Amino acid sequence: MTLFEKVCMATRRHGSILRWTGLVAVVVGMIAGSLSSSQLTGTSTRSAGTLNFVSFDVPGATLTRGIGINSHGDVVGVYIDNQGVHHGFLKEAGRFNSIDVPGASGTEAKGINSSGDVVGFYWDSGGLTHGFLMQGKRFRTIDVSGASQGTILWAVTDDLKIAGSYDRDDLIDHGFALVNGRFTEVDFPGSQGTDPYGMNNLGLIVGTYVDSNGARAGFLLNHGGFGIINVPGAGNTTARGLNNQGRIVGYDTMQGVAHGFMLENGAFTTVDFPAASATWARGINTLGEITGSYSDASGVEHGFTATSTF
Repeated sequence: MTLFEKVCMATRRHGSILRWTGLVAVVVGMIAGSLSSSQLTGTSTRSAGTLNFVSFDVPGATLTRGIGINSHGDVVGVYIDNQGVHHGFLKEAGRFNSIDVPGASGTEAKGINSSGDVVGFYWDSGGLTHGFLMQGKRFRTIDVSGASQGTILWAVTDDLKIAGSYDRDDLIDHGFALVNGRFTEVDFPGSQGTDPYGMNNLGLIVGTYVDSNGARAGFLLNHGGFGIINVPGAGNTTARGLNNQGRIVGYDTMQGVAHGFMLENGAFTTVDFPAASATWARGINTLGEITGSYSDASGVEHGFTATSTF
């Protein structure tokens, strides 16, 4: 199942959409074929960390999911209303603001930089996904040329570098980096799908790829070289975000249960919301503040932030 099959459809209508102008929407290079990969896990062990968790919910939402967090502690993500419609949100100074692309049938916010610029995606009336960049109150659509099955933007840096993914008719997720108006493809060598979820100001990218057996593993792309991220003992590992200090967060699956993690200097630390049935860590900022979501005993998903002592 591709990334675009996993996202749910929404049904809300808005006004007109401002489209991106001046971008050369062309894939200019394949970096996957010439790149080598290496394991990042080695003999790393997993330990419990000291974290102070705070739960949050968008008022009236049936699901709230924290995804990106910037250096000011502002959080973006997605919530679902009681009609089943997806909306992006910005949580700033304890207040929630909805993010809805005009004319879209649903919107999800995925990343935010220190200036408050937000990236994500929206569904058009036909169900196709399109990437967007929001600066202030202005939305700009960013689509990869030839992305017949949709485009998603996952992360944005302070100097407006963007990481995302798209699908062609092959229904395989392909990653990309958008730098200075030019798209470069980011596909893990030999993979069956690649999603670059996080990018820091140094240009390092983390994400997840699907191997030939259908298993998911995380990766770190460091200026031309891929490293593999696998939590010891996990069936699948997803790397979702990283900060400028190189700390990586994500989640893994063990015996069918999702657990959050942080990876620093080759050591994994568990990031699990207390008493949760599942936890997904998705973003980390320069202060080490983490955001994500957790599922309670009744299966309802809530957002969280966590402050660490690392």
